[in-house]
Amino acid sequence: MSAIAITATFTAEPVGEVLDFWLTELDMPGTVAFARYNQVFQELLADSGLLASNRGGLNVVLVRLADWRETAGAVDDFIAAMTAAARTAPSPLLVVLCPSLQPQTNDEQRIAAALAPLAGVRTIVAEQLCRRLRSSQIHDTAAEHAGHVPYTDLFFAELGTAIVRHVYDASRTPLKAIVLDCDNTLWTGICGEDGPDGVVIDEPRRKLQSFMVAQHDAGRLLCLCSKNHQADVDAVFERQEMPLASDHIAATRINWNAKSVNLTELAAELQLGLDSFVFVDDNPVECAEVQAGCPEVTTINLPDSPEVLPEFLDNLWIFDHFETTAEDRRRTAMYQAEKQRHGLRRQTLTIDDFLQGLQLVTTIRPMTDADVERVAQMTQRTNQFNFTTHRFDAAQIRAVQTEPASTIVVVDVSDRFGDYGLVGAMIYRSTASAIVIDTLLMSCRTLGRGVEHRMLAYLGEQTLAAGLSHLELPFKPTERNEPARTFVEAVAGEFRNDGDSEWLYSIPAATAAGVRYEPSSAAVPQDSADPQESSATATFITTGLAVTALVTRIATELGNPEAVLGAVHAAAVRQRSALDFEFIGPQTETEKRIAFVWATVLRLDRVGVDDNFFDLGGDSLRIVSVHSRLQEAFATDFPVTKTFQYPTVRAMAEFLDDARRDQPQFRDVRERARRQREVLAQQRPRSRK
Repeated sequence: MSAIAITATFTAEPVGEVLDFWLTELDMPGTVAFARYNQVFQELLADSGLLASNRGGLNVVLVRLADWRETAGAVDDFIAAMTAAARTAPSPLLVVLCPSLQPQTNDEQRIAAALAPLAGVRTIVAEQLCRRLRSSQIHDTAAEHAGHVPYTDLFFAELGTAIVRHVYDASRTPLKAIVLDCDNTLWTGICGEDGPDGVVIDEPRRKLQSFMVAQHDAGRLLCLCSKNHQADVDAVFERQEMPLASDHIAATRINWNAKSVNLTELAAELQLGLDSFVFVDDNPVECAEVQAGCPEVTTINLPDSPEVLPEFLDNLWIFDHFETTAEDRRRTAMYQAEKQRHGLRRQTLTIDDFLQGLQLVTTIRPMTDADVERVAQMTQRTNQFNFTTHRFDAAQIRAVQTEPASTIVVVDVSDRFGDYGLVGAMIYRSTASAIVIDTLLMSCRTLGRGVEHRMLAYLGEQTLAAGLSHLELPFKPTERNEPARTFVEAVAGEFRNDGDSEWLYSIPAATAAGVRYEPSSAAVPQDSADPQESSATATFITTGLAVTALVTRIATELGNPEAVLGAVHAAAVRQRSALDFEFIGPQTETEKRIAFVWATVLRLDRVGVDDNFFDLGGDSLRIVSVHSRLQEAFATDFPVTKTFQYPTVRAMAEFLDDARRDQPQFRDVRERARRQREVLAQQRPRSRK
């Protein structure tokens, strides 16, 4: 379940309806809860409260800097409070800097820069929220004056969508590879017919290529899959105006085979599961073939009109990348280095020869702040060599790091071909007699190269150094962690104690410290891919077909705040409940306009002139919305208390009609009419007696 907990400097409850809509649309079970009004600092610093009790969800902090304009030092205090909260927060923190009538750009930039290094903290600035809306579509001065609701429903639709994109990003299967068609996808035209210089790289295609370069920089592997001749495609990539270069490409399949076959081969080559692939093509027939042959793959069929391509890409949530680690940024380079290792493997006959040729270097060190995101990412994604499969987010890793008895160390590996990066992590704590291991995991990229032996030996050494007798290593069997079981059985099987759902290895400290890798003269083993590894964090939507349908619907039908708001209203409309009196529809123009406003705010199919606003489900927050809409609809100003005073359409219509007649402009009209009548009366001939 995804629990979204929100604290704000203003009345933010209207965003709740949008969040509920999206959770339903995404088929994600979840709840939305709001802290008390304007309790941001209290929620960030308190040991108990809404944010402190929200584990495994998302904590959202909505800040409008204008709300602090009379509080000296508020920005610095907020940065300090966020820094403190990030160390102990039980869930990731999303800070949204909402727009003020007067832009607060400098303070926003200062906050964003200060929060950027904090693990488990993401920031959205006002400019990102407002780029698709005009100022008049954002701010609601009437609602702010009446109830400190500073924004329109349209802005709340945009705000809720931005928040849910972060929830979706944390819950879906991680995207690892993007497979791109070439002709009429990366460029306009067919390079085999038009020639490499004849295809057109127009502005929409240029933006698509730049978009994919950004995906590459975020750690997604880019591949090509095109029915073409390799030489023709290579020639197009030599053109200077191409943002996408051959160096960005991790693997290719340029041939005349079915694209589903090529995708299967690419998955095997890259040792990735097909459920972590996205296929992009302009041709609906090719997309249908991939969906039939590789239903795990998310398939994106580009729109026919190139002009809408940039907006379409921006609304494809599957391409979101809110957190990027150093390993992500080096991913293509690491796969290119892996190809060189394959070359060495083919040239050697034994594992001894292979490992000596690699010149492997393993470094085990304490985790730093810069490692937190990567460690959390590994706990979510690693399945094969993972003893307990405990899953953590960055905030939880940070919380463990602050526990006095707990230790987190990480494992870096490199060889003569390059750096594998951070490939392993161990979380353990000390008791009176033993070191107890919570998490021991390692990427399958380095499996079978002695790194796992060095990790266990390190734990044995730490146990001896602490003067303890043994270490306790739990193992929880799953469908995927057979490599971890095979390893521990080989080096410490005699120390196993069987339990109901997991095993416990109580390994003497000296035995663990003495573990060494002793490769035999057997042939070099082939790498084993974990086709399900990318699915470790998926909590919903299990097939590529379902993801394809979902992300396409969002991009094509819910790609702007107007569409989202309309869908929110349509989804929430309910029938007017039976009341103690019959329904009487509105008759006058004023009554019809008021009834429309009430029906919109209350999400009702109809409203009668004698229906009581509160009997229909109205409350003080909805009164504020009604008040703002009525002032706009009738171009008149009146206190919000009048909305409470006249709780039926009929009573409100009478009040508004009277109020408008009493307004100066109406009084002037009546006075002019009176004088005209007097003049006409004086000019009228008198009747003869």
